[in-house]
Amino acid sequence: MHHGFNYFLFNMAFADLMIAVFNVGTSWTFNLYHDWWYGDICILTSFFGIAPTTVSVFSMMSLSWDRCQAVVWPLRKRPLSRRRSLIAIVVIWMISTATALPFAFAATVNEYYLYNALTKKASIRHACSAPAHPIFDHLLFLIQYALPLFVLSFTFARIAWAFRVTDVASDSNSKGSNHTRAKSKAVKMLALMVITFMFCWLPYHLYHTFELNSLMEFNNPNIGKYIYLGIYWVAMSSSAYNPIIYCFANERFRIGFRFVFRWLPMINCRREDYEYSQLFPEKLRSMAISLKLGVVREKEQKKHNGKTYNSAGFTRPPCDIMPDRRRIRSTCSSRTQLTVENDI
Repeated sequence: MHHGFNYFLFNMAFADLMIAVFNVGTSWTFNLYHDWWYGDICILTSFFGIAPTTVSVFSMMSLSWDRCQAVVWPLRKRPLSRRRSLIAIVVIWMISTATALPFAFAATVNEYYLYNALTKKASIRHACSAPAHPIFDHLLFLIQYALPLFVLSFTFARIAWAFRVTDVASDSNSKGSNHTRAKSKAVKMLALMVITFMFCWLPYHLYHTFELNSLMEFNNPNIGKYIYLGIYWVAMSSSAYNPIIYCFANERFRIGFRFVFRWLPMINCRREDYEYSQLFPEKLRSMAISLKLGVVREKEQKKHNGKTYNSAGFTRPPCDIMPDRRRIRSTCSSRTQLTVENDI
């Protein structure tokens, strides 16, 4: 799993975790009760509400460009090697930090009075907020949504055209067809992640960019509050969908999840099965070669009636170089794996 593609997936998963812990974990109480309970953590909440989201969209753009390079120009050197991937991730975090810092420094905890019409009393509440600047909202819309949408649309359109052109050529070559299918699976997983992200965050950016909050509060403040709460939760829920997409769209992630959660009673995944799964292609490839050699050796031994001779002329039992066939079928994997697809 130590490949550039997986480094970016881990980076996106880490960014989703930061959003869940430092932003969603504190913001939901304020959005529901209109009172900030966490004091100076307001700065961290504002920072992690913007930086990890920017990390996710820039990681998606990098992955889509890498997939485009792999599909459109398969013979060229891959742009995202291990070293380049790590450098790109550092640069992405630097850009995201620079984008989020102005919002974090501007965030303050302010006191205000909330009047209750039922009790006819006013109570002191606290709010974690930053001064409203339409320029900042438009800048966030451009960086986190408009620019990624343009880049991702271009790269996926280029990939779709490349697949359409190469389908006919791949049908005549089984090895090329397998390689194309492997690329197609990775592209489909990334496309599903992108579509989920874009649909979840579209209402949020429209709400802030076009200042729909003023219109909703003018009509009915209570309805506007709950509409924004729903929009906020839809946007934040995009982080929860990615692990599900990883699990259902990639066999390797399913194997990894089964091994991590093997302590659950309904999951059966032994360590030896995990070590001989397609997560470790070198072991799986050597096992497949050993199996083929064992089949050839069995055929040769049958020709000699099950006997072999050494230099002294004595017979000895045939050597059992066959691997344990039970290991080939892994309880972590859903099917028998004798061939290993290259990680793309």
